[in-house]
Amino acid sequence: MNIFTKSVATLISLVAFQSAAMAQTLSPANTAVTASGQLTQDLNGTLTTGCNVTLSGTTDSTGITFTSYTGSAVSGPLACDDGLVLPLRVQANSSTSVTIKDMAVSTRLGDCGPRDVVGPWSNLTSTAGPLSAALPGTTGFLALIGGVCNASGSLTVSPAITIN
Repeated sequence: MNIFTKSVATLISLVAFQSAAMAQTLSPANTAVTASGQLTQDLNGTLTTGCNVTLSGTTDSTGITFTSYTGSAVSGPLACDDGLVLPLRVQANSSTSVTIKDMAVSTRLGDCGPRDVVGPWSNLTSTAGPLSAALPGTTGFLALIGGVCNASGSLTVSPAITIN
C-alpha cells in the first residue's frame, strides 16, 4: 500500500470511529412508552384547536417509534383523534435535542409534510418541547392554496427515558 492509500484508510477509520463515538443512545431500549401532553393545531393560522393527546410506542437504542395516537379536544373546531401520520419516529440527537423524522399530518382539506422537526429535549423531565412545526400542504385543497398545517406543544414520555 502506498502512503496515500494508507493515509486515506486511516482517515476513513478515524471518521468512522468518531461518528460511532458521537452517536446518541436512548435508555432504556426495547421499552413500551407513552407520550402525553397538549398539542395545538391549526390550518393556515385559522381553526385553532387544542388537544390533549397520548401517543404509544416502543423505544430502541436511538429513539422512539410511536404507532398509536388518541386525542380529545380542549378547545376549537378540529378533530383531535386523527391527523398525525403514523408511525411517527422520534430520533435522539443529544441530551438536549430530538428530531421528529418525516412528520406529516393528514386532514380533510389535504395532507401536509413530511418534514423533519427538531426540538428541545429534557432528560430531567423526559419531555420533548416546546416543539413547533409548520408543514406545507402537499395534497388536496391545502396544496392548491399553498396552505400550511401548524402544530405546537410539549409531550412527556413515561416511563422516563434518558438520552446519552
